[in-house]
Amino acid sequence: MNKNKAALIVALLCCMIGLSAKAQLVPGDKASDIVLPDTAGKWQKLSEQKGLVTLVDFWASWCQPCRIYNREFRYWTRRFGQRGFNIFAVSIDRNYYPWVQAIQTDSITWAQVNDTREFKGVMLAYKAHYLPTKVLIDSAMHVIAVDVSSYRFECLIDSVLKSYGR
Repeated sequence: MNKNKAALIVALLCCMIGLSAKAQLVPGDKASDIVLPDTAGKWQKLSEQKGLVTLVDFWASWCQPCRIYNREFRYWTRRFGQRGFNIFAVSIDRNYYPWVQAIQTDSITWAQVNDTREFKGVMLAYKAHYLPTKVLIDSAMHVIAVDVSSYRFECLIDSVLKSYGR
């Protein structure tokens, strides 16, 4: 079995375990603001992001399915970035250097913050119990979708941006 197949199987198992075990945010819920330090130690706020649609991505450098999604996110930022889409990624890495190395290795250009409290920090407020967790929110910080398929996320991003005339 190749690495990508194995990573996808792990991701699906994580999703199935997480979805069956705990409640999640649902569309229409108000998303909590996130205020955490970026790679330079400067505090960043989710509510201050410039975008009509924001993907809040919970990830870690050691999470292979998370790292695979980074490739897809690069495509989404190229496709939708000029229309008002952005990503606010929340790493739960406890160690600074692997996190920064993953950002460089994966050529990540979107907002990155870190919560060393892991699953007991911001992820708890977002009812996110596994990695990766992806939450799509609108400019008013209302949840549009949580952990739907990549194709569905892409369609939703396009649809919401079109509704804003973008």
